[in-house]
Order: sequence, then C-alpha cells, then structure tokens
Amino acid sequence: MKRFFLLILFSSCWFSAFSQIDDDVEVTSSPSEKNGFIYPEGSFERPQTQNFQKPKGQNPLLSPILTQGWRLFAEFGVQKAFNKYNCDVIDFSCSLGWQFNPKIYAGIGVAEQAYVDYWYFGTYSTEPNLALVLPLFADFRYDWFNMKITPFIECRAGYAATDDEYNNYSGFYYSPSAGLRLWKFNISFGTEYVKLNRPWRFLEIVNGQKQITTVEQQATYTIKLSYEWGGNF
Repeated sequence: MKRFFLLILFSSCWFSAFSQIDDDVEVTSSPSEKNGFIYPEGSFERPQTQNFQKPKGQNPLLSPILTQGWRLFAEFGVQKAFNKYNCDVIDFSCSLGWQFNPKIYAGIGVAEQAYVDYWYFGTYSTEPNLALVLPLFADFRYDWFNMKITPFIECRAGYAATDDEYNNYSGFYYSPSAGLRLWKFNISFGTEYVKLNRPWRFLEIVNGQKQITTVEQQATYTIKLSYEWGGNF
C-alpha cells in the first residue's frame, strides 16, 4: 500500500513537470510573438509594412516649361482699322530668336500683310484694293511665369516695306501686345502702327464742298493666334 501511494505521488510530479515544459514551449513559440513582433491575440498574420502615400504631382499645365535655347513662332492675325481712312489687315508672320532665360525672349521676324484699302488714289471706292506689305522687325517678349499657362507681353519694332507706286504704305513699324500662352498656343491682343514715309491725302465731297484729309499713320487693333516650337517642348 505504501508503494502504491509513492507511485501515485511520483506520477503526479512527473505529469506536472511535463505540463510546465509544454506551456513554456507553447508560449515561446506562440505565433503572436514570432520574430520579435507582438500580434493581437488570436491573429496569425505578420504586420504589414506602412503604406506611404506618394506626394501628388504638380499639374502638368502649370509645370515649368521654358529653358535657354532657340524659340520659333508662326502666327496668323486679323487687324481692324482705327478709322475709315486706315486699312484693315490680314497677316502671316514668323519670328525666330533666343530664349535667354525662362522669361525673356528676343528675336527677329518677318510678316506678309494684305492691306484692304478702300481709298485707292485718294478717293473712296466700293471695291477695295489689296496691297502687299512686308514688315521686318525685332521681336521682344516677356513671359510672366515659367509655366505652360502664363500671360505675356510683346513688342515688335522695325520697318514696313511695299512696292506700291501709288499709295505709300512704307514706314516705321511698331506693334505692342499682351496675351496668354496655353502650352504651345498663344493668343494676343494689341495695336499696330506704321509711321508713313509719305502722308496719305483723301479727297471727299462734304455738303457739296471738297474736303482733303491728311493721315500720317496706319493704325489698327490686332488679334493674333500663334503656335511655337523650342523652349523645353
């Protein structure tokens, strides 16, 4: 009987020690503490790496565009005369030059202009005369911002020439304007003047009396559309 109680006591101690070892192994190998990470209880998934949101990119229409280098403009324009003595004009022009920095451009250009003149030979006619005028000019431009969308100002100055032997359209040429660039496209509004080498004289009959009007410059309001190459396109 004594041996039986000793056997039961020995078995209880052995089973208790075995259970303690199993608990230790289970704790140390618990999936919630693998590799030094502590997981929520009952979870067997590894922690996910933190997702860092990429910074939003700049609007491509507002991103920098111009760099130092050549720049070319091809332009179409329509001009409305200041008064009935001046000529309406349709013109095509191009300008080639150098972009010194993101804001300053300087170049040279040439235009081919068709003058719609109702006062040929100094008297009014219902059928207009079309005269060809060729301005050669220096072109200066300032873009306010180095972006694909930016306002700008422009100034052209030079000399307008024609071979018309009756009406003299030649003289000093000057054209300031302001506009907006939309990536490669430009729209501008301004004025254009030609200081005539020889004044125009117009003969009219007013109340039965002859009236002579002298005009010393050709002046128009302008609207122009252009496309450009160069810069950082």
